[in-house]
Amino acid sequence: MPSLLAIQSSPRGDYSVSSQLTAKFIEEWKADHAGGTVVSRDLTTTELPFVDQPWIAGAYPPAERHSPEMKKALRISDELIAELMAADHIVFGTSMYNFSIPANLKAYIDHVVRIGVTFTPTYEGLVQGKKATVMLASGGNYAPGTPTESYNVGVRLHEAGARLHRHQGRERRPRRGHRRDRHGQGADAGRRRALHVGRVDGRQSRLM
Repeated sequence: MPSLLAIQSSPRGDYSVSSQLTAKFIEEWKADHAGGTVVSRDLTTTELPFVDQPWIAGAYPPAERHSPEMKKALRISDELIAELMAADHIVFGTSMYNFSIPANLKAYIDHVVRIGVTFTPTYEGLVQGKKATVMLASGGNYAPGTPTESYNVGVRLHEAGARLHRHQGRERRPRRGHRRDRHGQGADAGRRRALHVGRVDGRQSRLM
């Protein structure tokens, strides 16, 4: 039975465009996968401590050598990785502000990127046979050729993910999407980018 992991990171809840896009994606995914299961992970309500010394110390030795402090530090990481590994498709709903992704999504990435668990010591990805989609929404135009193109964090996410997981499968380039301004009028087309975990899709809109 197919499964979808939906990860939300915007603090704006139902007011968030990226959350609205993700909800629409989930609706369409469920229509295409009768009997499929959806697991939701709201990073705004998940306690995500930043990586600290006990976490780092516990990331390298085998589990049987973990101290109680290491086990406690890695508990949320183990939970998030188990969710990730159990999913067939992962959709990330995220905004872009202050020229970056939300801190909670960065913290999530830090917890699920673990040597010997999700990548090898030679930097080969171990999250294989999965599909990922990023719903990235921003309040500006970061399309190619604009003065702000270099600030497009979606491009950096896409390229970094592609480098980490390129060996796992064919990469599908995101298509351009249509943007609307706050008054509902057509605006310059924006580029949709996706984080690559095997094969990728992507969608972009205008706000967080």
